[in-house]
Order: sequence, then C-alpha cells, then structure tokens
Amino acid sequence: MSDSIARKEGGFYATIVKPLLRVLGIQNACLIGLIFILFSALSITVPYFFSTGNIEVLFMGFIFEAIMALGMTLVIISGGIDLSVSAVLPFSAIVVAFFFKANFPVYVAIGLTYVITAGIGLFNAWMSNTLKVHPFIATLATMLTV
Repeated sequence: MSDSIARKEGGFYATIVKPLLRVLGIQNACLIGLIFILFSALSITVPYFFSTGNIEVLFMGFIFEAIMALGMTLVIISGGIDLSVSAVLPFSAIVVAFFFKANFPVYVAIGLTYVITAGIGLFNAWMSNTLKVHPFIATLATMLTV
C-alpha cells in the first residue's frame, strides 16, 4: 500500500498529525516535537533529569523570564519593543536589597522599588514620545545605563 493511499484511508497521518498541524501550525508543532525529543533524550541520558526536584528547579528558574514575557507581550502587541526589561529586573532586585539592608519594611521597600522601576519605564516613554527617539534606541540606551 502506498503512502498516499494510507493517508486517504484515515491512517495515523489523517487522524492525528493533520488535525494537530491544522490547530497548532507547523512552527508550533515542530517546536513541541523538538522539546519532546530533547526532554526524552535528557531523561534517558541524565539519571536525575526526570526527578521531581529537578523539574521543580527548572520551573522555578523560568519564573522571572515568564513574568518578563507577560509584560513584553503587551509591549509587542502594541507594536513597540523594550530592550531595557532585561536590565531593569536585576536592577530592581538590587534596589529592593538596598532597601532591605537599610531596614525598610517589606511593603515600603517593594512599593518604592515599583515606583523607581515605573519611573524608568516612564523615562523610556518620554524619550520615545516627546523626544521622538525610536523605542529600540531609547530602551537600548536605558538598558546600557541601568
């Protein structure tokens, strides 16, 4: 039986692969497949890769990136770009640590850090909107300055 006949008769391709490609798209399907292959290979070659502790460490390590990605989603949807995010996150951690070292209460330290980082964002917006600097250049300058 040839491959084209098997596809027409409702084989694996027609019942599983084709609907998945229609829903996910070829790029997302390839990405999911590569992640599955990588996860399987690491599970076989590294003894403790598929352990509960390691999976927890992997997920906890991606929390900061996930939070930044959520914020960047709104920026990208609106047609802009913000390169300073990768510098503002560690800067905010340093600022809040300084406030903790100075014996500020937790809520005050976090609140002041929010105000400072929001000020950095407003400075980016001011450079882009008022000075008409391209957002790529403005946020790149902020990233290198912070």
